[in-house]
Amino acid sequence: MLAVLSGISATSADAATTYQLRVSTSASRASAHALQSATLFGTRYVYLSPSTRVAKVRFYVDDVNRRHSPKRTDSTAPFDLVGGTTTKASPWWTTALKEGTHHLTAAVTSTSGKTTVVQASFTVRNTPKPPLSARAVAADNRVNVFWHSAGGPTRGFNVYRSTSTPVPLTKPLNGSSPLRSSAASFVDRTAHNGTTYRYVVVAVGVHGLHSKPTSTLTARPLPAAPTPPPAPKNVDASADAGQINVSWTSGGGSTSGFNVYRSTSPSFQLTTPVNDSVLSASASSFADTVTDPGTYFYVVQAVSSGGAKSSPSQSAQATFGAEDIQVTALDPVLYTSRNGSTTGQVQVKNVGDATLSVTGAGLSDATADYFTLSAVAPFSLDSGKSKTLTVSFKPKANNPQRVKLTVHSDDPATPDAFVWIGGLAINDAVGGEPSLQWIIDAYGLAADDGDPTPSTYPLGATSLPPSNGILVRGFTVRDSSAPVRVTVLAAFVGPDGNDPQWGWTPQDTTPGAATATISQRRDFVGTTYSINPPGRFGIWVKVEGTTLRTDLNSASKPRFIAFPVAGQPGTYVVANDTAGGLGDDWNDVPLLIQNVDTIPSGSGG
Repeated sequence: MLAVLSGISATSADAATTYQLRVSTSASRASAHALQSATLFGTRYVYLSPSTRVAKVRFYVDDVNRRHSPKRTDSTAPFDLVGGTTTKASPWWTTALKEGTHHLTAAVTSTSGKTTVVQASFTVRNTPKPPLSARAVAADNRVNVFWHSAGGPTRGFNVYRSTSTPVPLTKPLNGSSPLRSSAASFVDRTAHNGTTYRYVVVAVGVHGLHSKPTSTLTARPLPAAPTPPPAPKNVDASADAGQINVSWTSGGGSTSGFNVYRSTSPSFQLTTPVNDSVLSASASSFADTVTDPGTYFYVVQAVSSGGAKSSPSQSAQATFGAEDIQVTALDPVLYTSRNGSTTGQVQVKNVGDATLSVTGAGLSDATADYFTLSAVAPFSLDSGKSKTLTVSFKPKANNPQRVKLTVHSDDPATPDAFVWIGGLAINDAVGGEPSLQWIIDAYGLAADDGDPTPSTYPLGATSLPPSNGILVRGFTVRDSSAPVRVTVLAAFVGPDGNDPQWGWTPQDTTPGAATATISQRRDFVGTTYSINPPGRFGIWVKVEGTTLRTDLNSASKPRFIAFPVAGQPGTYVVANDTAGGLGDDWNDVPLLIQNVDTIPSGSGG
């Protein structure tokens, strides 16, 4: 009996056994599947299944009618197309076949002598497909070529280059050996800047079979763009007579110069700078000459020696051709005895670049009969000019007072500019010195030294420091982009012939030159200084020949107490005293220090 069936299986009429030609990529025949309709490449392992009740199998390749001798006859299970052992099949090289459709026929003779013919058609495709998603990326004296494998029979890749098209497929850039099948990129390090190159990538299969090349890739390497410098910081603009002054801070890095750009709106086109040539790396300001009134916007851009430009700075603006009033109390606190009187000066200055017209001034927010403002008739101030107003203080009681002086003008931004002035009177009977708390109150500072009886000058504390005070050892800068501001509030020292001094020094170092020498004695001062400590620092004062240092401040020998000012983070009233006792005044040279954090005594900081 002979049964002939095409397809994936055949069944013997008398044994009811279904045979199938199967194929695996492994010599162990693992993960096999039907040969019918399969696509094969490279080496494969083909066998008949099942092998039970089979005496012999004759295999025919592309001989469906079995007119020629079989490719192989196998009489021992398992029945492999190329032979093998029970654990390992021999490989069948599909490269021996042409690309396209083929047939395998198996004549299966059972142990009962019956023959069944099994046939399967399959496709051989050993020529790999071209790589996918190829691209070329130029860099400095090199080109990076990328691709993805199309899989299948791909065993490697060749990369070809030319300066013209088509790219000849004669000499791969990667040499005589193809790149591995896992490769997805190649770096052409022989490329030169300024030359345009064409590339193709070809997949390589078994026995030298090659895919078609990818589409032609084009790349032109160029020198790497120089790293741009950091953008300038802290840009500011202010109007002056006939010009606007622009200032900034360098961002460092590769900065070799600056350009300044101007606009009449917040939008900028960085095409033509207002400076004729690039400003030097050390430049930190530029005076821009302007003639037309209006608001001007500025940005500053850093440039490197290689021509790279930073991103523009944040913009700053200034209004030119406008008035700008500045009101300053030259005597911030007017100080006298209970039955005395005194006067102080307030400066009105035009810091704008147009004539300022002042129409009047007045006092408010104080006991009316404590302060008096001398008559103010309307007046005008040209740019940069100033005029002083006189305020008199005649106290009616022993306590601190505050008055608000308002100046009315045609300044479009601040038509009612004001400044606060303090006043303080004490009885001579208490030693001619006010208490620390009254000094603080005369300046209008929201700080409390805990003194239960501020009408008398001793601190009156029950412990040192008081519960709301800090026995301070030193300071750190709170905001490094801004200076530390120190205001000498007052100086109440004895007539020893030595003017009091103050200064700062890096923490735990010996004091050097004084920042300032104070000529006032037993009086309010109100002078403000800006300092720029590099890190942790201390304050020192020299009073009556004795130098007091915060870094030597301790619970056993207290000399400095810092009181925080409410609502002003980083601001402290720093009191000091040569004796430092519970019953002492602590008002020798009180300071107002801004933009700091304190280092308490005993913290180890």
